[in-house]
Amino acid sequence: MTILAIALVSLFDAHMRGLRAAGAADAYAEARILGEALLTDAASGWKSAIVPRSGREGRFEWSIAVAPVGAPWAELKSKGNWRLNHIRVTVAWDTNRSIALDTLKLGRSHD
Repeated sequence: MTILAIALVSLFDAHMRGLRAAGAADAYAEARILGEALLTDAASGWKSAIVPRSGREGRFEWSIAVAPVGAPWAELKSKGNWRLNHIRVTVAWDTNRSIALDTLKLGRSHD
């Protein structure tokens, strides 16, 4: 009986760890899909200005940050006042889990 009890406790513990890992992978996949959709929406089109914003979608909090790329290789000289923007989408959930997705987009400066 004792050996059977020890074996069952070990199996139960392994099962619970597996369930937690599957739950974390599921949340990460959902956050990634949400982040990719937000990044695609923010970076699409030429005419619309990219606006920093934030919001909540279910259990996920998200934010979109936009900043001009300050590296020397990103400096552009143009009559149209074009610049290279860095877009970062951050999706957070639970207390200490988050992902960040980044891209670059060419756009007009509104300064």
